[in-house]
Amino acid sequence: MRNKLFTGSVFAGSLALGVFTHSYATAASLTVNLTKFTGDNAGGEITLTDSGPDKIDFLVKITPPTVNGDIRGIYFNLLGGTLGLIATGSEVTGTYFNKCSGGGGNNLNGGGSPCPFNVVLDIGQAGSDIITQTSFTVARSGLSVESFFGQSFGLRYQQTGEDKKGSSKLKGVAPETAIPTLALLPGLIGMGLAAWRKRKSEQAESEA
Repeated sequence: MRNKLFTGSVFAGSLALGVFTHSYATAASLTVNLTKFTGDNAGGEITLTDSGPDKIDFLVKITPPTVNGDIRGIYFNLLGGTLGLIATGSEVTGTYFNKCSGGGGNNLNGGGSPCPFNVVLDIGQAGSDIITQTSFTVARSGLSVESFFGQSFGLRYQQTGEDKKGSSKLKGVAPETAIPTLALLPGLIGMGLAAWRKRKSEQAESEA
């Protein structure tokens, strides 16, 4: 009886520890809040999530107090450099490195700008679409959420204000901690149960 209780306790403890450490190291996210440094009053939010080895999913949103607005540019710095970096998404129309501008009026110049940025992305086409939320994936060898800890981010909006004739430039800094996700929990539980069943089977054979 004592052996069975001990085995169950070890299994439960190992599973709990495995879920916490593995999910934290492998699946994590962080959110950057941005505020305007020039132009119309505006807000923005960028969420980064681990999506596999060397890949990060970005979700970018216009947030209050922005009135209207079109996301034209996304800017960010990262640790480890940009060699081999690729940004892929249906609304990514240009990628630039170590600059403060892209194409079609996409720039983050002005007083208070944290330029230059390691990466500048054009989003959509100036004057031909309105994008208030966009998502894309960034890939590079060794890339993880930790690559963005404490790094600067920027956003460029056009067509802001009630008359949609204004613009805004925003900046923000990523936190230096990430939030673990539980995306791997079902798989880890399955692995733990399989190990427990195997242990039970071995015990039954040894007692026979």
